[in-house]
Amino acid sequence: LQACMRGCRGRRQAAAVRQQRRAVVCLQAHFRGSLVRRHHVRRLQAASRIQAAWWRYVCLKQTKAAVVLQANVRGMLARRQCHDRRAAVAVLQRGLKHYLAIQTLKTQAVHLRQARMLRERTAHLERVASVARVHLATMQLQRWFRNALSLRRLHVQEAAVIKVQACVRGTLTRRRLQRQAEATLILQRAFRAYQVRAMAARRTHAACRIQALWRAHFIRKTMSAKLRAVAARVHAANAAAEAHMTLGNRARSALEILLTHKKLTFVLRAVLNLDAVTRLSRTCCEQLVAQGAVPILLELIRSCNRSKPHMAVLEHSLNIFHHLSAHPKLFAGVLIDHDSMNLLAELLQMYRDKDDIFNNAARLLSVCCKDDRRSALLRDNTSAMTRLEGVARLLKRKAGLAARSSKTPAAKAKLAALEAGAQTMKDVLTSL
Repeated sequence: LQACMRGCRGRRQAAAVRQQRRAVVCLQAHFRGSLVRRHHVRRLQAASRIQAAWWRYVCLKQTKAAVVLQANVRGMLARRQCHDRRAAVAVLQRGLKHYLAIQTLKTQAVHLRQARMLRERTAHLERVASVARVHLATMQLQRWFRNALSLRRLHVQEAAVIKVQACVRGTLTRRRLQRQAEATLILQRAFRAYQVRAMAARRTHAACRIQALWRAHFIRKTMSAKLRAVAARVHAANAAAEAHMTLGNRARSALEILLTHKKLTFVLRAVLNLDAVTRLSRTCCEQLVAQGAVPILLELIRSCNRSKPHMAVLEHSLNIFHHLSAHPKLFAGVLIDHDSMNLLAELLQMYRDKDDIFNNAARLLSVCCKDDRRSALLRDNTSAMTRLEGVARLLKRKAGLAARSSKTPAAKAKLAALEAGAQTMKDVLTSL
């Protein structure tokens, strides 16, 4: 009945905690979604601004490059034309100077020859001028043709760049839209799955609550008078319970006694309480490990002898270690040295005729052998292995002797205990 009542109360508290957690998770999801969407919008705006600035910079750079190229070409052509004109003028000047020199040196007698030479020179100059005009016209045509080719090439390159930009932007846009669509589908699936799980959880909780209420009603309806009296006594005992009777207070007081007192009576009472609380509560096991009670328990086990109070202390101490072994994370830092393995082997050898202590020690040793690190420590310890092998041989021999005279029930019970001990030791040695 206590288990049912505590289970009902625990399920109610767990349901309230799960409902609060679902509400907190929902609020966190909405808030985080808002933050992600706001951050995504800001990133898109920043990317658009960066792309616009970049393309504007690229266009300006290309325009400036074209202008500089045209200016260089035009300057080169102008310089070439000026050079040609200067060369022609120099040729004319040389011819004219030569002619004037001839005219000053010649006599009147050669005026006809000079006239003829003048006519020839004039014709030559006309031919030179015509050649110069043709050459200048040819240069002008070449300049126009090269300008046309440069402009056509520039237009072709500009069209190719525009096409490449359009393809890249289209690809990036399609990828972005595809990612947005996939993200939208994922969010929709997650939200729908969350809704389905929440609905299933609510239905399960409602069904469990209805079943619990119906079972409680049915049990109260069909409860006998004796069970009603027992339930009344349980309620009365719970109402009369005091604070020092709780597991936490009992664990704290027992740890305080174990850490401070040396008297055997108080120590026995402390290990008895620790045996009870560690069997019922993981929190008490964590508290025992955190306060450093494990080394004190090991020293207490080493100091015990074969008297009844000491054996009671030893039995409860082994029970405490066995309760700690039920929690792997807590037991990972316990019994991980050579002294601990030696201690367990000594207990098995010393108390092989005491079934309770021997069984507890053998069970604890079998749990330790499941860990590779402890198994390696035990295999490396030659003295401990010798003790274990000796205990196994002794139990096997005693079991063989007891099997011959197992006629009475007591003898049969002793034979069963010896066979169980021998089998336990065999399993331990096999695992090593």
